[in-house]
Amino acid sequence: DENGNDLKIEYQKADGSWTEDPSEITATNVSDSATVNVRVSSEGNYNGYVNGTEELKITARPITITGDGWTSDQPYTGSEYQTTTYTVEEANAENTRGLVTGQTAEVAYELKGTNAGEYTGTFKSVAIKTAGGVLGIGAKDVTANYTVTKTPG
Repeated sequence: DENGNDLKIEYQKADGSWTEDPSEITATNVSDSATVNVRVSSEGNYNGYVNGTEELKITARPITITGDGWTSDQPYTGSEYQTTTYTVEEANAENTRGLVTGQTAEVAYELKGTNAGEYTGTFKSVAIKTAGGVLGIGAKDVTANYTVTKTPG
């Protein structure tokens, strides 16, 4: 402090104990965001603590999923035109948006039509999951950690 006394800064962990190591206060998912109690004491001429709080906030990562379509008009053939393909935004260079490395997006998307007219694709479901063990068993759904923008074709 200003008087040359050493300050001890402590953070309260989820189990109620205190630590001087801020790296022990962690969050991985958006739902892990929390208010962390912090206390400061001086080993000099002062007794007690100065108490406060800090916000540990994980923000949802933006991602865009774009459904495919056709860039030009398709001639009427009497047969159905259909696509279920889509593109998932990959992580950008700053790693602040797009799909996190090692995670996968499971998307149900469809665009179809037979008669002359304009059609818009529909997303039936979007789920983003962590890497799982064998055959994806053990993968966790982390969709809540993303802000998903769906752009149909």
